[in-house]
Amino acid sequence: LRHLRMQQITYQYYSFINEHTMKAKQLLTLLLLIAVTGCGTTNINKLIAQQGGKQLTPEQVLSLVEGNTLRLTGYDTDAYLYLDRSGKTFAVDIYNNRDLGQWDVSDQGEFCVRMKSWWYSDLSCYKIYQVGESYKVTNTSGLIKFSATRYPGDYKNSYYTVNKGKKSF
Repeated sequence: LRHLRMQQITYQYYSFINEHTMKAKQLLTLLLLIAVTGCGTTNINKLIAQQGGKQLTPEQVLSLVEGNTLRLTGYDTDAYLYLDRSGKTFAVDIYNNRDLGQWDVSDQGEFCVRMKSWWYSDLSCYKIYQVGESYKVTNTSGLIKFSATRYPGDYKNSYYTVNKGKKSF
């Protein structure tokens, strides 16, 4: 009889522990989901709906970038890009790493840039939106990649003479 009572107590103990462990796991999963969705990327449509704003025209994009510096800040980027009138891009990040690239504005108003080393040397094209006094730079899916601040001219003195012997990367 004593043996059966011990088995019953043991079973109740393990049932109690198992039930509370499952509840703890469910609570942890719920909290993790809430945290992840709160830290997700922002879609430009959501931001425009909340704060207003509009996509810049090709002429406005060209006026914004040509001969000026854009500071791009994002998840893994904090850099200044001087966009020379020649189409060359001279970049420096907050750690004083430097890179050289090329830029252009498409007929659809996309700001396109390819750096020699940064961003895997891929050609990347972005739409630029003005939201209040700030600019948001989005990928083609409408996800905000960067916040941008415009500075007149070569704000970080990043221009240097490029060897003219090589015409492309």
